[in-house]
Amino acid sequence: MKELAPIVMPRPTGSRSPADEAFARRLEELRAAVASLLRRAVRQPDRRSDALQETFTRAWAARGQYDATRPLGPWLATIAWRVAHEQERRRARRREDEGSEPLLATTGGPDEEPAALLERREAAASLTAALAELPPLPRETVRRFYAEAESVAQIAAALQLPENTVKSHLRRARLALAKTLAPHEAPDETPRERKR
Repeated sequence: MKELAPIVMPRPTGSRSPADEAFARRLEELRAAVASLLRRAVRQPDRRSDALQETFTRAWAARGQYDATRPLGPWLATIAWRVAHEQERRRARRREDEGSEPLLATTGGPDEEPAALLERREAAASLTAALAELPPLPRETVRRFYAEAESVAQIAAALQLPENTVKSHLRRARLALAKTLAPHEAPDETPRERKR
């Protein structure tokens, strides 16, 4: 496995307090776990490295807000998921601003009416934007289930999650998409329909 790049945490002016030193050591101990979590949420290695650095930078900046009576891992994981989600939203906005094509095919046959083609392109753009609003893990389960046609069992194995958790992510994502896309229809296939 490739060695993780060191995390650079800003040094406050003057020397660190013993509490800051202890916090920095605890963050370093959790680096591999956070990197593993981000591997599931961020596909491109360069963006994953940026997300990892941003996670630790934010954690360091918010160290005064951390409740030391609670476990550090979940607190750090929450920051990592937020960073990944924000990163994906920025990418989606950039793609939209650059006028790149939506995620779905938007070209029609030679006999398709221009109005129908325009409607399909608008629906595809809406779906792409709605997908970008989903948190990283539900978005990944939806992508794998619908775009890659993977079964719930395959997704669970790939993401190292229980099958019921995958089903929950799919259900919540479908509900969120249905709410966002109304009056467009959301995907209606349930996980049970593709057991394989």
